Amino acid sequence: MLRSQKKPSTTGKSASVLIPVDFSPKGELAVSVGFELARRLSKPVVLIHASVLAGPEIVPQFPDDFNGLDNESSELEEIELEQEIHEIDEKMMGELKTKLLKQQQDGQLPQIPFDTVLSPGMPEDVISEYCEVSPVEVVVMATRGREKRREELMGSVTAEVIDHRPAPVFTVPEDYSFAGFKEIVRICAFCLFDEGDFDAIAKMMDMFGNPEVKIYLFPASDKIKGEEREEVLKNLATRLKTAFPNSDFFVGEGEDKSNLRTEAETFFLKESIQMIVAPNRKRNAISRFFNPSLAHKILYEIDFPMLAIPV
Repeated sequence: MLRSQKKPSTTGKSASVLIPVDFSPKGELAVSVGFELARRLSKPVVLIHASVLAGPEIVPQFPDDFNGLDNESSELEEIELEQEIHEIDEKMMGELKTKLLKQQQDGQLPQIPFDTVLSPGMPEDVISEYCEVSPVEVVVMATRGREKRREELMGSVTAEVIDHRPAPVFTVPEDYSFAGFKEIVRICAFCLFDEGDFDAIAKMMDMFGNPEVKIYLFPASDKIKGEEREEVLKNLATRLKTAFPNSDFFVGEGEDKSNLRTEAETFFLKESIQMIVAPNRKRNAISRFFNPSLAHKILYEIDFPMLAIPV
C-alpha cells in the first residue's frame, strides 16, 4: 500500500535544493528559479510531489439503502483510488523529468543533477518530513499573486511550509520576472530587534558565499521606537559590516507597522530592492493562528521574492 512507503534515506546524501512541484504552470517558475539557485549554491536538485491520499471525503459515498458497501469493499475502493492517483502522478513526474532533461540539453536549464520523489500525504507534511530525514539547503516555492493568496488564506501550502520551518524557504511570486541570482544585489532585511536579525542575515550571507551586496535593514516591529530604534539598527549595521566587509549595510525607513505592505513597497521602489530576507522564528500552533510570523505576513502582503530563514 502507498501508506507504507518508506521515507528517503540520508546516507551519503549532500544538501539539496528542494523544489515542490504540482505539474502546474505556476510550478514551472519554481523549477526554473530552483535550478538557477542550485547552480549558484553548487547543490543538486530534488523535485518532490505529494500524492494526496484518498480518504473518506474522496472515496464515493453510497446511501445505506443502496445495498451499502461494507468496510472491506470500502477499503478496497480507497486502495484502488490511491493506486490510480499514484500511477497518474508517476506518469506526470516522468513527463516532467523528460522535459527538464531536454531543457538542459537545449541550454534552457543549468546542467544540475536532479532526482525526483513521489510521496503520499498532504504537500506541507510531505515537504517537512522530507526535510527532517534528508539534508536540504533551501526549499524553493512559487506563490500565487497577492490577491489570489489572500483568497487561499489558511489553504496556502507555502505558508504552511514556512510555518513548519523545515529549512530556509525561498518564495517567488508567479508573475515575477526572474533575471538570475547574480543580478540580485540590493536586499531588504526585515528586522524584529533581537539576535535573530543578525542570525538570518548571517545565514543568508553564508548560503550565498558572502556576496557583495547592499542590504537595507528595515524595521518591522514597534517593540523599539524613535531614536533608540535607529541606534539599534545602526549598531546592527556596524556589526554586520565587521562580519561581512565586502557588503554594505544601511538603516532603512519605516514608521507605521500597521500598514507593512504600503510602507515596505514604497521603500522597495525608492531603493530598487530585489529580494527580502526575513527571520522566521519558531511559534506554537496557537500563536501562528492568532499572530502569524513576520515571514507569514510578508508572504500574504508583499509580492516580492523572499528568503525566510529559520532562527
